[in-house]
Amino acid sequence: WKRGEPIEKAKKLFEIPKNYIRVSASKLLPIIFL
Repeated sequence: WKRGEPIEKAKKLFEIPKNYIRVSASKLLPIIFL
């Protein structure tokens, strides 16, 4: 167990929603503007 591991895990957990929001936004924005 390393001291920096929980921080890295938290970073990964926050990266996933960010990427998901970015992908869903890129899919939804063209539909809204079309």
